[in-house]
Amino acid sequence: MFLLLSIAYLLPLDVFYAAQSFDNGSLNPINGTLAVEVDISRQFSNIENQPNFHFLWTFLYWSQFAICWFILPVLISYVDLKYLYPHDESDACNNIMRRIRTAIYMNLKFYVFCAIAVVIGLVYLLAATNHGLNEAKSLVIAMSHLYSLSYTLILLSNGLVNLPKALLFQIHDHKKLFVKLSQNNEDLNEAKLSLLEVAEKVLSLKVENEPDLTLQQSVQECQMEVQRLCNELTLTVPVLQTISRGHTLSLLKLNDYYNTFMTEYYNYTYHQAKSDEVIHTLVRSQRKAVSVPINVAVKIAGTLLAFMSVLVLLLQITPIRFGHAWIFMGTTIWHFFLEMAILLHSTICSLYSLLHVKIHNFHLVSNGNSSPKNALYFSLYSSRLLFPLCFNYMILIPRDTDVQHQSSFDKVLYHQLEKVALAKYLNEYLPVFFVLIVPIAQYFDLKEKILSKVLGQEYYYQLFGSIGTDERPLATSTAQGSRLDEDYEYSLQDGQYLFERATSHYNMNG
Repeated sequence: MFLLLSIAYLLPLDVFYAAQSFDNGSLNPINGTLAVEVDISRQFSNIENQPNFHFLWTFLYWSQFAICWFILPVLISYVDLKYLYPHDESDACNNIMRRIRTAIYMNLKFYVFCAIAVVIGLVYLLAATNHGLNEAKSLVIAMSHLYSLSYTLILLSNGLVNLPKALLFQIHDHKKLFVKLSQNNEDLNEAKLSLLEVAEKVLSLKVENEPDLTLQQSVQECQMEVQRLCNELTLTVPVLQTISRGHTLSLLKLNDYYNTFMTEYYNYTYHQAKSDEVIHTLVRSQRKAVSVPINVAVKIAGTLLAFMSVLVLLLQITPIRFGHAWIFMGTTIWHFFLEMAILLHSTICSLYSLLHVKIHNFHLVSNGNSSPKNALYFSLYSSRLLFPLCFNYMILIPRDTDVQHQSSFDKVLYHQLEKVALAKYLNEYLPVFFVLIVPIAQYFDLKEKILSKVLGQEYYYQLFGSIGTDERPLATSTAQGSRLDEDYEYSLQDGQYLFERATSHYNMNG
C-alpha cells in the first residue's frame, strides 16, 4: 500500500522536473548568437541539475514485481497451511520452512504457465520483430502490465463515476434498503448454517485413542479454536453425535475442515457487519436532526471529486494535443499540484472500486476483522494497480523526442514497454474504450437488462440474487403472480420487520 500511494507524489514530481528541464532548455533566438550560447550552457546545466530517479524507479518496479508475483501469492497459500504442519516450539524454524516450501509448490503450476507465456513471447520477439533475447526484460514488463491492465481500467472507470456519486447523491431509497437488508439476512443465515455444520464436524472428532500424538494434539487445538470463535459469535454448536474418525482422519483433512470453517466464519462476520451497516444507514436517513456543516462538507468534497473525474475522463479520451501540454508541461508549483491530484484521484478511485468488489468469498470487513487471506488478496490486487496506473498516466503526457528532456520513468520503464508493439497499442487505446463503455453500461444498467432478457428474470434472480426496486408497485406484485414479484414483496416486508426489531429499543427521533 505504501508503494501504491507513493506514486501519487513520485511520478508527478518526475514529470514536473522533466517539464522544467524542457522549458529551461528552450533556445531564445531573439538575442542573437551570444544568447544562444548562454541558453545552450544553461540547457546542459539544467540537465545536470535535474534529479535522477533511475535507481528509484528500478528499485520500486522490481520490488513491486517480487511482491506481487512471488511474496504475496506464497503468503496467501501459507496461511492455508496452519494445521497441515502443526506448531512445534522445539522445531519452529523447520516447521515454517516446510510451510513455505509447500506454499511455493502450490503456486508452481501458476509459475509454469507464466514461464510458458514468457517462452512464447520470446519466440514472438525473435520471429515477428527485430528484437532479440536481450529484450527479455521488456517482454516481462509488457506481460506483467497486460495481465493487470484490463481490471485496472475497469476499476478506474467505475471509481470515476461511483466515488463522486456516493458523496453527491446520498438519497437513500428505503424500499431498496429494506430489500437489501432482507437479502443480506438470508445470506447471513446461510453462512450461519454452513459455519455450524463445519463446526459440528470438527467438534465431533474423537481422537483420544489416536496413536499419532501429533494428530491428536492438532485436533484438540483446532477444536479449542473453533469453539472459542463460536463462543465469540454467541453461537451454540449442536454436537449431534460423536464419531471416532481416527482411522480416516489426517492432518490434510483436518486442515481442510479448518479452512472451510474459517471461510464460513468470515462470511458470517461479513454479512453481520453488512446488516449493521444497512440498519445504520436507515437510522441516519430517518433522523430528524441533520448536521448541516457535515452535509455541506460532503457535497463540496463530492463536487471536487466530480470535477476531477470529468478532467481525468477528458484527458483519457482526447488526443494529447488538446490542452494536455497546459497541464503536464507547466513549470509552476500549481501545475505540479494538479498533476499530483490527477494521479492521486485515479488511484483513490481504483482503490474505492476494489474495496466494493464482492466476488464469491472475497470481501473485506470495515471494522478490521477481515480474513487474513482476503486482506492479502486485497494487498495483491491493489499492488498490481501500481504500475498500470503509472503507464496509463504516461499516455496523457506530451513526450519530447529528445531523450534528455524525458522523465526518468519514461527512460527506465515506459521505453521498455513500447518495445512490445501489442502492449504499446493496448496501453494507448484500451483506456478510451473502458472509460466510455463502463460508465455507460453502469448508467443504463446494461448487465441486468441484457442478461435478464437472455436468461429470463427468474434465472437472473437465481444467479445474481438481485431484485430491482425501481418503479415496482407493491400492490401489483401478488396480482402478477410471478415468483420475482412475490420474492420482492416478501423481502420488502421482511426487511421492514428486521429493521423494526433491531431499532425497537432505540429512540429514532434523537
